Amino acid sequence: MSFSEELENFLTLYLVKGIGSVFLQKYWEVFKTFEGDISKNLHRLLPKKKAQVLEKLINSPQHRKEVFKLIELLKKERIKVFPFFSEEYKSLLGKDVETLFNKALGPALFVKGDWKKANKGFVIVGTRRATDYGKEKAFKFAHSLVKNLGLTIISGGAVGIDQSAHRGALSVNGPTGVILGEGLLEALKTKREFLTEVEQKGGFILSHFPPLAKGSKWTFPERNKILALLARLGCLIVEAPKKNNSQKGSGALITADYCNRLGRKIFVHIGFAPHPNYRGNIELLEMGLAKFVASEEELIALLENQILESKKFSTPFEENKNSSPEGFLISLLKEKPRTFDELIYLTQLSEEQITELITTLLLEGKITEAGGYYQIL
Repeated sequence: MSFSEELENFLTLYLVKGIGSVFLQKYWEVFKTFEGDISKNLHRLLPKKKAQVLEKLINSPQHRKEVFKLIELLKKERIKVFPFFSEEYKSLLGKDVETLFNKALGPALFVKGDWKKANKGFVIVGTRRATDYGKEKAFKFAHSLVKNLGLTIISGGAVGIDQSAHRGALSVNGPTGVILGEGLLEALKTKREFLTEVEQKGGFILSHFPPLAKGSKWTFPERNKILALLARLGCLIVEAPKKNNSQKGSGALITADYCNRLGRKIFVHIGFAPHPNYRGNIELLEMGLAKFVASEEELIALLENQILESKKFSTPFEENKNSSPEGFLISLLKEKPRTFDELIYLTQLSEEQITELITTLLLEGKITEAGGYYQIL
């Protein structure tokens, strides 16, 4: 695995403590690249004294050694780095990341495995303190969705519901995606056997935290934003305790909240209703934010139309002789309002192509946009 000059320069700045998304985005907006002489660019971008301090830091032997060591570790572990300006970053997280969070969600994504499998992602999440029944259902739901619909099961890798869902996918040699609440290199120290199996069976592991960062109370809720963004085909909450004044409740409810804000489909399963692990699930139903599924077969039936629809539009517009790009897009929006990410998924067009089509249709007054959804006027 090779690292370009641009990527090495990006990591050189990325590893400086105190530098984050805001500075890196400003740098990108001004220069449109991370190639070239960083020191000269810093003097063009910052006041003289600040530029000198930062220049001295990035050129110090200690910092150069740190950057070199990280790059060697990433190469050794075959970990890909997708900076916020890369097409891979945009493809994975989609335009919805800007709609929901108003900025790049972390300066970079660190990914191991076949990340393109995320395009057929279905999220299954729940509490770490899961019942045996809940773990069994998470396993069976994941097993069935992979076996019958060929989906990629995505979850957070935590003990309990998450790992049971991953295991259900792996049981039929299916792909599964692990979204970490810690750095990828850090996770490999304690979960290497599990993560290696995920990669070997066609799945992927993803983190938007620095590779050696340890997990903390804030990183795991932050990770749930990625889960929601990748829940393109929906999210199933298996067990989620209800939040109250003394506790924040299951992280699964945080994921459900993000899914709701993104317009993702939310499903819940309820085993033994009086059990506290299902209070959050029941609350989602009472608020009208989720649909109840009693069994794997019921969930498959609900998703089948969506899967068939995506296959119907799996050929790029320019390769389909039966309709123009505009005609395809309008036919999709006539069925129901859709988000930008949905249109990319259903058409398999690039972000640039969809943006151009949408802009044209908006200017012509054929469609409108409200709350992140595009619809026919």
